[in-house]
Amino acid sequence: MQYYLDKGGIIMYVLFAMAIVGTIIIIWKIASISLFKFRTRNIDLPSDRAELRAASLVAPLERGLTTLKIVSTISPLLGLLGTVLGIFMAFEGIMVHGLGDPTQFAKGISTALITTVGGLVVAIPAYVFYNYFIGELDKTEQLLTQKIAGIYEAS
Repeated sequence: MQYYLDKGGIIMYVLFAMAIVGTIIIIWKIASISLFKFRTRNIDLPSDRAELRAASLVAPLERGLTTLKIVSTISPLLGLLGTVLGIFMAFEGIMVHGLGDPTQFAKGISTALITTVGGLVVAIPAYVFYNYFIGELDKTEQLLTQKIAGIYEAS
């Protein structure tokens, strides 16, 4: 792991920090949504304005999702930035050392590829879980609305 962080430079360290933040949010949301569903299994609230009540109950669960969306959006862009910087380093190596020393060229290409992969590895799970959580919260809000309104029949 340290090897890839060092090879990718500062961009890989930023991506690693974003991966940690994203992972913490994913674990937090899995736990909080599961706990919320468990607590609201047998909810009994007045049925007036059921949609507003359900929305107000679900709203706190949306905290953190914007950060997860930012992680999933920014990570590939950081990977792309690393790609551009790596290619720049590769051509800089050719300019300074000529084509006689392929290690200089390879170093830049290595940085480019590592940061590209790093950006995608961080972004893909964050994006998948963000969309999953949005869907779960929408379903939960709809189910709560039905329960509060008395439409839902427990099976």
